[in-house]
Amino acid sequence: MFCSTRFVHGFRIGLFALAALGPIGFTTGCHTEGGPMWSADRYTYVSRTWEPKTVSVIDTRTGESIWSVDIPVGQKLSVGFSKGTGPNEYKPDEIVWEVIPEDRTFATRSNRQPCPPAHARRIEMHIRATPELPGAEMPGSPYGTTAPAYTPVKHTNGAPPPAPESDEPIVPAPGAEPPPPMDEPAVPAPQPTPDAPAAPPPAAEPPPAEDPPIDLPGQGTVKPK
Repeated sequence: MFCSTRFVHGFRIGLFALAALGPIGFTTGCHTEGGPMWSADRYTYVSRTWEPKTVSVIDTRTGESIWSVDIPVGQKLSVGFSKGTGPNEYKPDEIVWEVIPEDRTFATRSNRQPCPPAHARRIEMHIRATPELPGAEMPGSPYGTTAPAYTPVKHTNGAPPPAPESDEPIVPAPGAEPPPPMDEPAVPAPQPTPDAPAAPPPAAEPPPAEDPPIDLPGQGTVKPK
């Protein structure tokens, strides 16, 4: 097959350009959910309200989590591995990643961190507590973290919500002073019963009646003695 010198020269220039653009092409590209449809060791995870994701890389030699990102809701993580660019034989590769808005397709993975080789690492992904609203972040991670579950709050016209009622007694903390005893309700003193009116003294017995006079024949009327 005949090949001109110009064709060979152009082919060599093309190969050189591909080799030079290799690292750039690895750190940039189309970041669709799930990653490319071929074995490129690149992955894309989207975090949503009912699927807030946290992605970690585990060193299978020690079981240690060497890298972890809490993807904020409405964002997506594009992560891949750069082979042979690590600092030493123990970590010969690098993790390259970027967190971008969910609707963005192209971006550059500007973050790097040394990592174990392919046979000694594992990607793990888990879902945080749901639902998680967009912008729910906590300090401690530049990419957000697990947020508490959303609880609807009733409208109170600006007044603070009342404290929940409980029938259980309040137990003081260890070392705290015991609460003062509760005052029992006062029992009213018994009222004195008014004295009953004194009974009248018994009536004096009448003197015995005198015997009636007796008429005796020839003597007239005689009173008995």
